[in-house]
Amino acid sequence: MYVVNQFLENLSVNYLGGMQVDQVSSAILMLLGYPLAHLFNLIPTTNPNSKHLFSIISSLSLMILVQELYAGAVHLLFDALVVYILIKTLKGRVMTLSVFFFSMIHISYSQYLRQIAETGLVKYDHTGSHMIMVIKMTSLAFSINDGYADKESLTRYQQKHAIREIPSFIEYLGYLFFFPSFIAGPAFEMKTYRDMIQLDNKKVLNKRIGYGYLQMLYSFFWGYIFVKYSSVYMYKGMLKEDFKSYSMSYKILYMYLSGIVYRSLYYVAWRMCEGACIICGLGFSGYNDNQEPIFNDISNVHILKVEFPIYFKEVLNNWNIGTNTWLRNCFYVRLLPKGKNSSGKATLITFLVSAWWHGFYPGYYLSFILGGFMSNFSRITYRMFNPFYQNPNFLPGFRRVFQVAYIAFTSLLCIHMFSFAGAPFVLLDIKRSFEVWSMFYYFTPILVLFTIIYYDFMGGRRFFEKLHIKYKTSKDKSE
Repeated sequence: MYVVNQFLENLSVNYLGGMQVDQVSSAILMLLGYPLAHLFNLIPTTNPNSKHLFSIISSLSLMILVQELYAGAVHLLFDALVVYILIKTLKGRVMTLSVFFFSMIHISYSQYLRQIAETGLVKYDHTGSHMIMVIKMTSLAFSINDGYADKESLTRYQQKHAIREIPSFIEYLGYLFFFPSFIAGPAFEMKTYRDMIQLDNKKVLNKRIGYGYLQMLYSFFWGYIFVKYSSVYMYKGMLKEDFKSYSMSYKILYMYLSGIVYRSLYYVAWRMCEGACIICGLGFSGYNDNQEPIFNDISNVHILKVEFPIYFKEVLNNWNIGTNTWLRNCFYVRLLPKGKNSSGKATLITFLVSAWWHGFYPGYYLSFILGGFMSNFSRITYRMFNPFYQNPNFLPGFRRVFQVAYIAFTSLLCIHMFSFAGAPFVLLDIKRSFEVWSMFYYFTPILVLFTIIYYDFMGGRRFFEKLHIKYKTSKDKSE
């Protein structure tokens, strides 16, 4: 709609520091999730189909009328229809694999078209919603398959979310097109959705509404950070010729601040969507003994744990949580072979699948391949050094000093490595990514690869195991 686009362009230029129009429209759609959430709560739980229809109509209407993504709406509905047919007609591993690979192939086509769209030839970007749908559809397929599996063969997570009943088509679409999470997540299981639909939100609304709007305020704060500083701190700024003349400490600090500013855009989206989901009652998991409602954490990010980690694994566990949960439970646990010494390879393959899900820019694969090795690096360094941190007999006279220094060093190292790995994800191009990495002498990949090779192939594992035994033995003797 011409009028809407003009309004968004004026809003961007005059008040939002020149943000991209698609970012502005997405933010407006997320904000509209709040009044829609209150309307959603007015629909009685005795009429679940009305709730499903409300979500479907809301999401498609906003997508078509505001974003004008007509072809995108067709693609999403087509994807949903094909997957539903696969779920209804196939069973077992054939069904889950069919759903997984069809969904991933279709999202690949959408990502390819998005990359063409960024050349300015066409307007085509529904991939954010499509990515969330892929998570939901594949998760649903596995949950249905788990409903017929031997309970003892399932993990605790799988047991919790297993279902036997294939949802009706309207419930299925309501789940996929749930309006507060339609654009940017969070992704969640069908069981979680059903618990919300059955929730009498009038009993718990007052307990959740304040927390929901608090998430919106958090998103405003991070939106201010992005608008204020996105033109100052950006990875592209490191490509300027004069940047190479700056000191190493300035380069490290600049890259770190650029990472924060870039991540703030994700914090805006995730926190804003999360708030509307909370008001709708998403995450409800029953009542405790005092008949007070219990809600699971549906957050897609724990910001402080991402920005101030001790190990890289903390970043993985607290960043884009919905996607990482999906990758772990639908791919890593279910589809990859298990065996001795297979975890490192499985981790790397999982990171490559994450890159595939994101699209085909080379920078994605550079970031995720490095991320896979960094995950193994984190696991190794934890095994190597954490026993000393935990051992009260190690440097007893300097224990507190050692612990503070240990945490400070590992946290700063992890922050730098995370910012370093994020550069290709933003720059997208291999040449430009290597240009930035070369300014830091490829410190992160060299450190990561050397540590893995030393620990796994050069005797590092045995060396540190002996050290751990030594200090454990000395502790036992002292006792």
